[in-house]
Amino acid sequence: MDKRLLVLVFPVGVLVAMLGVFIYSKLNPVTVAEWADENDPVLAKLLALNPGMKAVPTDDDLPFYWIRSPVTANKVMVPWSEAQNAKVEISECDLSAIPVSHLYPHRTETECVEIDNDTHHLHALYFRTRDDERAVVDFYNLMLEPDRRIPMGRIPDSWKEAERREDKTHKLIFSYRLFRRADMTAFVGYQEEKKQPPRPDAH
Repeated sequence: MDKRLLVLVFPVGVLVAMLGVFIYSKLNPVTVAEWADENDPVLAKLLALNPGMKAVPTDDDLPFYWIRSPVTANKVMVPWSEAQNAKVEISECDLSAIPVSHLYPHRTETECVEIDNDTHHLHALYFRTRDDERAVVDFYNLMLEPDRRIPMGRIPDSWKEAERREDKTHKLIFSYRLFRRADMTAFVGYQEEKKQPPRPDAH
């Protein structure tokens, strides 16, 4: 075959192959659940334990999953650290049942989340706000003594997480995960029932 013809045929063949893959992927899209079965056992187990749950594609470098709320259809953050063997309930909030100290006032979306996993049963508040990270951290720092407050760096982080507990009882005061892209999203744990680790079988 003439070399000049080969130079023309090869790129055209590659282009046709790429076009075929693109068309196939559009006609036969892979769902998040199918992807999880092959690539993410934690997410696959999360979806299996929660029939009807709809996961939304999430960037691999983010330490949480986006889950679609069955109440509002909004995306709700579920942190990786809470997702292992977890049953998740996302519901419309009864704000009167949440301590005022944990209700950040400038919210644009609000969802209530309950997570039951091997560690605890966690009651959490998920919200979005147009405020910046400093405003949110300052609000939750109001519950703490000055020497226990969470410091802020000079440059805001796109992801920030922290937890504070009572010194003697280790009772949860709050935990939060904050993520900023276009706006600030926050997952704030405000109440938990700890679980006792399983006892080893006696022999």
